[in-house]
Amino acid sequence: MTPIPVIRSWYPCELSFQDCRVPAENLIGEEGRGFELAQHWLNHGRVPYAAATLGIASAALKIAIEHARNREVFGGRLADKQAIQWMIADSEIEIRAARWLCYEAAFKADSGQDYKFEASACKVYATETAGRVVDRCVQIL
Repeated sequence: MTPIPVIRSWYPCELSFQDCRVPAENLIGEEGRGFELAQHWLNHGRVPYAAATLGIASAALKIAIEHARNREVFGGRLADKQAIQWMIADSEIEIRAARWLCYEAAFKADSGQDYKFEASACKVYATETAGRVVDRCVQIL
């Protein structure tokens, strides 16, 4: 078992089985189709993971907006500075776009449609969006 380095509250590991015999009654799924099964569950986890990262981004933006409204700089509120307004607007637009990608993936999954692409797209876009939004929020703070 080899730990996979990540920054999370849980620590995934890579398991390697070599020359390992598994009785037929202990197989999960069909022999030789393990990767397909793993892909299914990876897709299943991508949408909620994306939604969680959007929750983080939304919370960070809410904190940054509140700070900007209350912070006085150069004789006025930070929220009144155009550069700050652009950062907040860009962040809100990206969060909303990522949220709709998540809605589309969740809708397709819920209605039994193939959603592999949508799950991957929403996970990639949501996590990248969260990174950009949090970066902007730290700059505002």
